[in-house]
Amino acid sequence: MYVLIVLTILTTLSVAASETSGGVTLPLRRHARPRPQTLSSHHALLEAHIRTSHGLERRHLESELESYLSRSSSTLAKRNGTTSTDAKNWGYVYTVPVSLGTRPQLHEVIFDTGSDALWVWGAPPFCNTSACTAVPGYDASKSSTTAKAEYERELSVAYSDASEAEGEFVRDVVGIGSISFPYDFGLAKTANMQYWVNTTTVGIMGAQRVAVKNGDKPWEVVTDEKAEVWWVEGWKKGHLAENLIGVEMSNPDHDGLEVQRNHSSPGGKLTIGGVDKAAFEGELHWVPVVPWSPQQWKVKLDGVAGPNGTVHKLENCTTLIDTGNTNVILPQVVLDPAILSIPGAKHVANGKKYGIPCNTTESISLVYGGKPFRLEPSKFLGKKLTGVGVEGLCLAKIDPNPEVQTAGVVGEWFFHNVYHAYRIEPAAVGFAPYKPGH
Repeated sequence: MYVLIVLTILTTLSVAASETSGGVTLPLRRHARPRPQTLSSHHALLEAHIRTSHGLERRHLESELESYLSRSSSTLAKRNGTTSTDAKNWGYVYTVPVSLGTRPQLHEVIFDTGSDALWVWGAPPFCNTSACTAVPGYDASKSSTTAKAEYERELSVAYSDASEAEGEFVRDVVGIGSISFPYDFGLAKTANMQYWVNTTTVGIMGAQRVAVKNGDKPWEVVTDEKAEVWWVEGWKKGHLAENLIGVEMSNPDHDGLEVQRNHSSPGGKLTIGGVDKAAFEGELHWVPVVPWSPQQWKVKLDGVAGPNGTVHKLENCTTLIDTGNTNVILPQVVLDPAILSIPGAKHVANGKKYGIPCNTTESISLVYGGKPFRLEPSKFLGKKLTGVGVEGLCLAKIDPNPEVQTAGVVGEWFFHNVYHAYRIEPAAVGFAPYKPGH
């Protein structure tokens, strides 16, 4: 089956599904939310990669994080989970409506290619923390098909923005659009999700390739042979026409760094079981997932090109392609020559950010599989800077990392420029430029 889901904002989940050619279209939401003000870009990048790495790579990154924290003057809490960005950055989360149980209960969950599990919090009295009482989640007592999980295990998730949830796994019918089947999902009994305030989100739907679990050693994350990611299980059970998902994220109407809570705007499309060929030009350019991190959507970045087309190359740099992340964080060794070649661009915020003339027409490109993918200035420039020496400059939404040259995180700001798709076998991420007018 091929399901096309259109991202719209602040529409009700009770809107009836509309038929499109080959699929079903449903409303989705994009929520503006603040990021905490404690973590640097370097810390955020390391946290993101640690949660998706294993073996020697994970051990190396954890050692680097430990060294970084020991040098930091701030008190930072190390947690596994999704990453937050640095001070005063606002961003969006993209949510998908899922139906749970019989009769179906509709809930919004964050769509996240950087994690594996589907989990929601429960409705009171199962969960009585403030998040659960503000926006009640799944109520097992109202479903005639709820059952004990086939694969019993505890739910325990903790994120570097200080959010956390704990509970158990249950089994019930899980549906997106017309795709539905029984599935084990996490049900939180406690949920402290302070940075989800003023959204109607009640959980996360992970969309990575493979389910994972902790290994025998503290730094190990290994494939969980007993579990499947929801959409992967759907494909294996014959519910999807192809082993693909495609994602279109349109540019927000307002700058994500200045947006206030509850701001909304048209969001884009999520396609399950195929891609939306009407959204992009030409063919998808597939980049293989790196073999040393097969569970996640990590692909090799060749380099970054400046406005004159010169590619500043990297050796063995992997980037996590993560819809649950807002920023783009890449090695400073290639960002500096690319971005600072834009006339008038300069370092700001003590070298931690870039200021670029607000009226520039110059672009930069990320190079994957030998092909450059262009980032237009209108889609990577943020708020106008104020103060002496930054007149006429806007803040770039791309952050340099001075300490890591072999890892990066590519999030929302890149996706406003490029259509992206995910293929289970052979494992790869596909990119293509949007059609004009996107």
